[in-house]
Amino acid sequence: MEDRNYRETRCICPMCGQDVPWKGFIAREKVEGAWSVANVPMIKSIAMAEKETMIMVGLDTRHYIKCIVLVSIGTMDASLVHPRECFVHAILVKAAAVIFVHNHPSGQLIPSQDDINITDKLVKSGEILGISVLDSLIVSSRGVSSIIYDNSRALSWEKEEIPGEV
Repeated sequence: MEDRNYRETRCICPMCGQDVPWKGFIAREKVEGAWSVANVPMIKSIAMAEKETMIMVGLDTRHYIKCIVLVSIGTMDASLVHPRECFVHAILVKAAAVIFVHNHPSGQLIPSQDDINITDKLVKSGEILGISVLDSLIVSSRGVSSIIYDNSRALSWEKEEIPGEV
């Protein structure tokens, strides 16, 4: 009998680029809000990366994680991101929605103008493709914040509750 609490989830490790099976690692729990994705160990691991790293979290129609994919690794203060690369895996796994997550090695949780511009492009591209962009998060050693929603809700890693619904 299949355990309904766990399922096979594909993941591309941002450190080594290897395809890592996560069967039994990610609990089959609904992503209640984009902020809850920040608690996934892989997402927390990019918060400490020395280079800007962007990850796409693909979700099914009920918002269970289908895949977590490394999209881009840039420099200390920039990352080259294009909607084409951001959505290719979402299309391949037939994701209904995505959450984008990238880090700021500086620790800053305030989005740059480039962050805002690329998020706007991603949202528009998602609309064309029929894939909802639920949020775009910034993670750093100081916590997590949303680009799409009110950035004043930046959350420290120390806090237990994660505010906000998608």
